[in-house]
Amino acid sequence: MATFKRLFIAWLAILAYVAFYPPKFFQTFDLKVFDLFTEYSMPGEPDPRIIIVGIDDKALNKFGRWPWPRDLIGRLVEKLAEFGVTVTALDMTFATETDQAQKDLMRQVEAEITAKGVHTRHPEFYRSFVGIRDSVSKDAALANSLRQAGNVVSGVMFYDSADEAQRAAAALAVSAQSVAPFRIKMVRRDADSRDATLWFNAHGVSANIPQIQEAAASAGFLNTYTDHDGTIRSHPMLYEYNGNFYPSLALASGSSDLLPCAHCWKTRSRWWAPPRRAFTTCGSPRWGLPPG
Repeated sequence: MATFKRLFIAWLAILAYVAFYPPKFFQTFDLKVFDLFTEYSMPGEPDPRIIIVGIDDKALNKFGRWPWPRDLIGRLVEKLAEFGVTVTALDMTFATETDQAQKDLMRQVEAEITAKGVHTRHPEFYRSFVGIRDSVSKDAALANSLRQAGNVVSGVMFYDSADEAQRAAAALAVSAQSVAPFRIKMVRRDADSRDATLWFNAHGVSANIPQIQEAAASAGFLNTYTDHDGTIRSHPMLYEYNGNFYPSLALASGSSDLLPCAHCWKTRSRWWAPPRRAFTTCGSPRWGLPPG
């Protein structure tokens, strides 16, 4: 009997170890079973309300290799808006300026024009120059397209480690300020949850340049995580950064004020949150979790 008890305890210890620290082949088996269940339980057809605009070989042959000029991406955004797209989600970031050389050249030319008084003697010429100066900026062209469409969710990337954030320390302050308007506005947080933290806790953020970020209607993060076999099976919906919560690109696209009117809650019956007028933010891209 004592031998049986020892074997039983040893067997329980092995099971507990496997449960908390499963071997790789157990994990692989579990993931494959999950894939089978997912394959046989998923709908037979994609959701017709969602369309992926892919960059294929045909597009690359016509418009050139990737990355495309930002004014071209802006024209694509405008075209989608003309087609009646409700929300356009850009799964890309524009973290650096592309027009620095052109801007420097234009500044030099403008300084020369100003120094020689051409802007006062020939105002029509100077107005034409200003128009050319503003048109050469592809960053400005994309920002204007985003602002004109009014329905674009831009992508940002969070840094998961302090080392990554430290390497990008120079741009962190600007990026943090750029994404702050798109945080989830907490109307009320009970005492039990004030000290709670999310597993996805960021140390920094890489946003779009302010000119483009401010023109977007909303923003969401692009971070993804793979299982040990390299497959993405799940996706975080929220990140915590500097005490605030930020949505993923999908969550920002599906539950932002870009969707139907914030005044008429009847049109928002598809939304995931119950209709509570206390946290409406009509006219603003900012949105929040319901209180209570």
